[in-house]
Amino acid sequence: MAEKRKLEEREKLKEELLEKLEKLKEEVRKSGEKTASELEKTIGEIGKDLEYLSKDFAEFFKETFEKPQVKEAIARTRSWLTSALKNAADSLLRYGKELDGLYDAGDLPAGKYECIRCGRVVEHKGGKLTGCPTCGGTTFKKID
Repeated sequence: MAEKRKLEEREKLKEELLEKLEKLKEEVRKSGEKTASELEKTIGEIGKDLEYLSKDFAEFFKETFEKPQVKEAIARTRSWLTSALKNAADSLLRYGKELDGLYDAGDLPAGKYECIRCGRVVEHKGGKLTGCPTCGGTTFKKID
C-alpha cells in the first residue's frame, strides 16, 4: 500500500514537472522580456525537483531489487536463460557438425565412421557408439 502511494506521489510530481516545463516554454514563447535571472530561477526549481525525483526513483528501485523474492526471481530467470542458451548452442553445434558430415558419439546408424582425432575407421553396426576404441575421441565422420 505504501509503495502504491509512493508511485502515485512520483507520478503526481512527474506531472507537475511536466506542467512547469510547459509553462516555462509558454512563458519564453510569449515574452522575450523575461529576464535571465527569472529564467535561471525557474530552471533551478525544475532542476531541484528533477534531482529529488531521480534520487527517489533510485531509492525505490534499490529497495525493490534488494527484496529476497525479486532476487530469487532474477536468479531463476538467469538460470533458465543460461540453460536455454546452452541448449540452443549445443543444438546449433550438433547441426553444424551434421552439415559437415560429423557426428558425436552416441546412438548412430550403422556404417563406417572415421575418428576425427586419430583417423581410425570404426565399423559400427548401429546403436550406441561410445567413443573411438583407440584414442577415446567422440567425434566421427561418416565415410560410407
